[in-house]
Amino acid sequence: QRPLERDGVYLGKIFVVDRVLRCLAWPRDRRLVRDEHGDHNVKHDQYSGKAEQERPVPVKPVVIVLVQPHCQSYNADKILHQALGGNKKIELCILDDFTGSASETIYKSIIKSKITGSITIKDSDNYVEYPNSGTSENSVVGLRVTHDMNIDNIQSKSFIRVNENNILTDIIEKKIVSDIICLGVYSFKKATSFLVAYEALSSDNTNGELYISHIVSYLLKNQKESFKLRECTCYKDWGTLSEWKKEMHRNATYFIDFDGVLIKNSGIYGDLNWNNNKEMLTENCRAIKQAQEH
Repeated sequence: QRPLERDGVYLGKIFVVDRVLRCLAWPRDRRLVRDEHGDHNVKHDQYSGKAEQERPVPVKPVVIVLVQPHCQSYNADKILHQALGGNKKIELCILDDFTGSASETIYKSIIKSKITGSITIKDSDNYVEYPNSGTSENSVVGLRVTHDMNIDNIQSKSFIRVNENNILTDIIEKKIVSDIICLGVYSFKKATSFLVAYEALSSDNTNGELYISHIVSYLLKNQKESFKLRECTCYKDWGTLSEWKKEMHRNATYFIDFDGVLIKNSGIYGDLNWNNNKEMLTENCRAIKQAQEH
């Protein structure tokens, strides 16, 4: 994506859409997708593979999910259209109202957008980089937490258990059972698997919010599906206001006067002037360097 800003703070190539999003969904494999004229008559099996690389299929691979109240109150849909510059590879799925959970959001979005084949779901309140295998497979992106990492509110994460082959044996919500946290990126080989699991769990759910981790756990245990752990290479979390403020601070831009701040104040005339002034204000330079490093 093109560089975006938030509250005047440059964030580089980070895709940020505040809290009007519950999730992002990338359908990688649609049996029926729109062609360049909008007709549902282009068929393909996967994005990956030699045939697709040689002959790109005109699809809309990214679905951003919004709710109608945010569109009406904040022009969320119009803002996204403007910010994304009419990118034809991105479509908006606008739900009628708020949902009770992220899993319900995904369930309704899959049905409304008629998504089939493989799908990847991502939380909207973090930034994650991870190696993409290029194949359609069940997987969850996680991070192995070490003692030198500063993970805020870690007890609110879901935790992943894996075997010696990095295959998930379970994923448990808000209970520290391993050193691997889930980063909110889930890939399903078939969108229908998500629908089946959601319908089974929601019909007998008396324990509160139904998380996506519950969907994965159900497919592991009840449908005997296999999920691979993908370990992230970069992770930034801004799921709470305090975390977002920390991210803004890390990416803050400082406007600093050169004359009088970095070097001793001088003018165009006099013994000490702009042409010969080399007297650095070392304490100021040291303070600025420390601010930059932190």
